[in-house]
Amino acid sequence: MEITIESHPSTMQIMTHTSRHSLCARLLSVVLLAPLALATSWCVQAQAQTVDDAPVRYSVGYYRDHAFLRQDSNFTVVDTQVEWPEAVDFADLRPLQAALDSLLFAQPMADGQKAYEVYKQRIGRPVTGQLEFLPDDRRFCYVTTTVRLKAYQPRQWICVELRQSVSPGALSPIAKRDLYRILTFDLQQGRVMQTEDLLAVGRFAHLDEESYNIVFEQLDDHRFYGLCKADVDGAWLDGRTQQVGLHIACATDDETFSYERTLPMQSMTRLLTRDAKRLIARKETERKPFFTSMRQTWEGDTIYDKVEQMPAFKGGRDGLTRYLSTIGLFDRSQDTTAHGEAIVSFVVDTKGTVCDVHVVKSVSPIADRHAVAIVKGMPRWEPGLHQGRAVPVRAYQKFEY
Repeated sequence: MEITIESHPSTMQIMTHTSRHSLCARLLSVVLLAPLALATSWCVQAQAQTVDDAPVRYSVGYYRDHAFLRQDSNFTVVDTQVEWPEAVDFADLRPLQAALDSLLFAQPMADGQKAYEVYKQRIGRPVTGQLEFLPDDRRFCYVTTTVRLKAYQPRQWICVELRQSVSPGALSPIAKRDLYRILTFDLQQGRVMQTEDLLAVGRFAHLDEESYNIVFEQLDDHRFYGLCKADVDGAWLDGRTQQVGLHIACATDDETFSYERTLPMQSMTRLLTRDAKRLIARKETERKPFFTSMRQTWEGDTIYDKVEQMPAFKGGRDGLTRYLSTIGLFDRSQDTTAHGEAIVSFVVDTKGTVCDVHVVKSVSPIADRHAVAIVKGMPRWEPGLHQGRAVPVRAYQKFEY
């Protein structure tokens, strides 16, 4: 991966490269690095504080939380990592958000953060301080929740994958649960579609011989001939690559396992439902826009986009160069078709911490995730100042793939 700077001072260009040593050498020779340029140029231009409340076309929030909760003598460890769609092409996402809240947290609120907080309150209160007794391992429960974007076709659909594993001990009052779903949201019609809405019943019977072989080719003979069950429990449409993705759940006498395969849309016509074919073929139509803006406050303070003294990366150019030299290379093999510009929005809070990270322009879910990881991994900045007081400031960073 090579990072260079184009003429735009806030553009970071990321391309495949053969050597990490070469990457570090080029980084050290760069005269102007993107985030630093973003901060310093804003310091010069900012004459008065302003707040950005303009509606956004696209915004996906990237949230992570770890909680240790207690209810009487029962304990729950909650780990949550969510990519939450907040704005997509001015569509009303509330039906999708309500479906996600309902499936994951049994709270159809269309407000992911509020539903999650209510969910945590229902199973316990945060543990603070030292416990007065030694907990019983059998009263522990572990809850892991993941929401990830699988595909996005501008102005047509977005696909979201959700997983939740609830693993209670023998004496925990919480029920065991293993959830896996992929939801496809029709941006034109406002409809939430599940696997059964996209794929015909008796799915594998509709595959031609070549596609059937592609689906099962990665299984060795022991697994293939030992299959007791194989079914598609998740599907998504990737308009960018013109492929249909399948999440396949399998079972043998010895194990259960799952994996993913993708097939060209043109080879899947017998497998797709009429609704899926209509979704793929539909042209964009006029509809009433639904406006959403970025968060306006952070922990009770107004978020500004310009202040008298803008946030600055600690250590200046040298500090940023050292940080960028530790970045993992973008794995092109995970997404060979990722090309374009991703824009990440983030807030530098009053302590200089990078928070409230969103992708506001997407390349692909995998490339977006890489850009977000770079921003989230940044050390603390020098916070922005308004009238001599530290305030939260929103910044934007471009990544070129």
